[in-house]
Amino acid sequence: MKFNKSFRGYNVAQVDSYISQQQQRFDQVTSTQKQRIFQLADANEQLRQQLEQHQQQQKATTDSLLQSQMLAASLRQDADNYAKVVVDRAKLFCATWQIYAKTMLNAFSPQEMSAFDALLHKIEQLIAAQQLDSAAAIADANYANPVQKITNATQHAIDLAELLNPDQSLEEMCSELGLI
Repeated sequence: MKFNKSFRGYNVAQVDSYISQQQQRFDQVTSTQKQRIFQLADANEQLRQQLEQHQQQQKATTDSLLQSQMLAASLRQDADNYAKVVVDRAKLFCATWQIYAKTMLNAFSPQEMSAFDALLHKIEQLIAAQQLDSAAAIADANYANPVQKITNATQHAIDLAELLNPDQSLEEMCSELGLI
């Protein structure tokens, strides 16, 4: 802007008007910038809060995954330990049963031995059928539901409590099994 010259320099009214206009523009720009700074500060705070929430969620997810992995490892270890105990018990039961069976076999008459051989043959057939079912399940790419496997296995199972019952004679056991 050009100012008119007056007696002692520039026209004071024009200079004052110009300074006032510039002051208003400066105040307007400053006010706009302050508003923008406050908006950016609010947006920055919101983003900071969102980041903190995401970090907390990520930490919670990571912690959950780690706990799940540790629980799975613990369950796997417990299952392995339980399986070992079951196998050890089964081996002990088998050894005990073998001794008992040898004692029983020595006491059998020829007729009882014949009935026992028939029972043995039936048990061997059941075991062979179970092994075929197991082999088919292993060969099948779609593994069956574990509950269904147990259900299928019980179809060929022999109640060992019945076999261990010393109150029954071999003849009674064979007749209960439908062999006589």
